[in-house]
Amino acid sequence: MKLMNKVFLPVYLLLVFGSANSLQRASVLIDGSGSMSGFFKTGAIDKVISQIDDFWDGPIDIEIFKSMDGKTIDFSSFSSFDKRSFGNYTLLGKAIERKKDANIVFFITDNISSGEEDTAFFDYLNSTDVSGVWIIPVFKDFDGQIYLPPEDKRNSHDNNFILPENSSIQFDKSFTESTRYKYKGSAGFLIYIIVNDSSLMDWAYRTDGNDLITVMIQSSGFGEAVLVKPIDWRAIVLDAPGKSENFRKSIAAYDSLCPENKLGWIPPIGKLVRIKNSPYFFLVTHSKKAFSVPWGASGRITIYFSLGSRMPYVRIGSNESICASEITLDIEPEEPEIICKNPGIIDFMRELAGENWISAKITPNTLAGKLAPARNDSIDWNPFVYRISIIMKSVPVPFRPDYILKILLSPTPLLELRFSVIVNIPPGQFNMSDKFFNKYFTYDICDRTKIFTPQDPIHFLAREPVKIEYKLQSKD
Repeated sequence: MKLMNKVFLPVYLLLVFGSANSLQRASVLIDGSGSMSGFFKTGAIDKVISQIDDFWDGPIDIEIFKSMDGKTIDFSSFSSFDKRSFGNYTLLGKAIERKKDANIVFFITDNISSGEEDTAFFDYLNSTDVSGVWIIPVFKDFDGQIYLPPEDKRNSHDNNFILPENSSIQFDKSFTESTRYKYKGSAGFLIYIIVNDSSLMDWAYRTDGNDLITVMIQSSGFGEAVLVKPIDWRAIVLDAPGKSENFRKSIAAYDSLCPENKLGWIPPIGKLVRIKNSPYFFLVTHSKKAFSVPWGASGRITIYFSLGSRMPYVRIGSNESICASEITLDIEPEEPEIICKNPGIIDFMRELAGENWISAKITPNTLAGKLAPARNDSIDWNPFVYRISIIMKSVPVPFRPDYILKILLSPTPLLELRFSVIVNIPPGQFNMSDKFFNKYFTYDICDRTKIFTPQDPIHFLAREPVKIEYKLQSKD
């Protein structure tokens, strides 16, 4: 059953955007170059348009673009497009300029570019003008012309196409050059869903954890949809799964691989617990007095956690960056916020022990290895664990009768600590998973079994740094 049916969706949009005039208009731009001709002939494009119409109930504008000279670009309505005359060039960058003011654009192309100019399209997707980008790999029947590119643009070791089963290809003798062929079989193209309107993006990419556009796409029979901008950081998970013995093995493995950063084993005295509907992870210790004032003796609280990913199509980090990654883990603030039922005791402790008498740190403080893509809906955990160490300096008790009397007459104050684990992921650390890429994509323009892409879509488009905050709080 669809998340939003054709009755409810426009009503929902009206509630979100405030008036009937603010119903979101969608634009559909279709690549009308020669390499797309076979999809028009088989009716594949008509089927895709019908699917888009099934789940988008706002008004839709449909245009087909083509270029005959490689410099200028012509636009036609879907009904008036001459299917006997396809373009000689694919100018994606020039085409998207026409729709920069559209709320949402469904951009359909096989990604076969006409030269360096087409990088303007990907640069636009990467710009701040675009709030969100989804990609949908689509494979349909094809019956038309394909082109063998010049030798300097081929990745194949020979001049042969890589073809799927039950397909046929023959040299087109009617063409004066030796680069055109007639192909019949399965072929792929991409639908880019480009959201320019930030309000629409806020509706689609919900704070409650739902990605409504992905759900709507999948309910309309398209199959897999991938949010490539922004990366869904909500799918990066912090937790403490497993037993302490597994933590010990993980630390030993890290020390073996990174002897210069050797951590050593320190037994945990507690664990992380996530309570439903709470913004906090709770630090639960084995002793109720663990978070109490360390009169006359220093204290140390050690807890381990791991990081995982629920994204089956994204790889974060790499196997090569085990000992020194650009992805960092930090504690903020370094001196945790301290809450006590007797606030006056905090000032008294600071008077005795000085500032920063409680501090917290993470080791290792960089991501070890990679956050691997999850399998199906599971979480794939990073094989390494991370240690939170909370150090409490001893609070010296001067030999003064008034101080000693104050301590003896006061119950041992329990402290509540609050701080955050911050994961900082800089640009360049996101890549499409090998499994997902190999299923749908290829860098080889001669490979007709996959969709051609000049570069990893996620690596290129996920260029914004990501800062993820996990709130932690001690709990007795």
